[in-house]
Amino acid sequence: MKKARLAVLACMLAAAAVPAAQMLTRWFSMRLPEVRDVDYTRYCISALVGLRAGWHRLYDLDAQHEVARSLGGPYFAPNVYTPPMSILMVPFTGLSLEHGFLVWSALLLCFLIVCWHLLAPGDAPARAVQLAMVFAPYPVALGLMHGQVIPLQMCLLAVSYVLLERDKPQVWTLDRVAEVIADPFRLRAPFLDARPLKVARRPRDGETLRWREYRFRFHFLPGQTLFTMGVETTIDGKRVLFTADNFFHHD
Repeated sequence: MKKARLAVLACMLAAAAVPAAQMLTRWFSMRLPEVRDVDYTRYCISALVGLRAGWHRLYDLDAQHEVARSLGGPYFAPNVYTPPMSILMVPFTGLSLEHGFLVWSALLLCFLIVCWHLLAPGDAPARAVQLAMVFAPYPVALGLMHGQVIPLQMCLLAVSYVLLERDKPQVWTLDRVAEVIADPFRLRAPFLDARPLKVARRPRDGETLRWREYRFRFHFLPGQTLFTMGVETTIDGKRVLFTADNFFHHD
């Protein structure tokens, strides 16, 4: 039985390794004409807008157009990224688009490998198959060749799960979100980790909880999914709202 299992896993590895190798070769051979039209370039444009026009003009369309034209006229799309994303990309603005994309791609690959190392279940043969299969699906390949930041987000999420398992901190989350992460198999959605979390506090929409000197008010903010929330608090005298993909800009 063990030999049969290893034979099946070897076949799966071979089947997944071919498209994975093709995808990786294609990804790291991209050159300037292609790089100009990917999300990585839009990340850099948002950083350059902050550096050249001022961080208060990150969402100024005229400033965005001006920076986009200076990079050779890539397809223009309005900046939809948060200020931390723009700040993160500042070091890459000192590189050419082509070289910067190569460095960024190498980092994304490292983030994916760290994520796999921390979370992939099973023994070594099964984990090897899972690693190869990561690069096979078209949506994954498309996101990586666009330089999307998702692998970094996945890596941070993987690290957070490791810390949760090690340190066993209390989890406070909105009651609607708690129902899902405490029993993920009820929804069976691909964006959910299959491991349930023990939720200590389940505040309702608009309810406030206190932790040390901070008061956290929880908000129900459905966005890309129904199970999205925001947490409002005050830090150093400034009102702060922690949220997900929702972004509210007020002049």
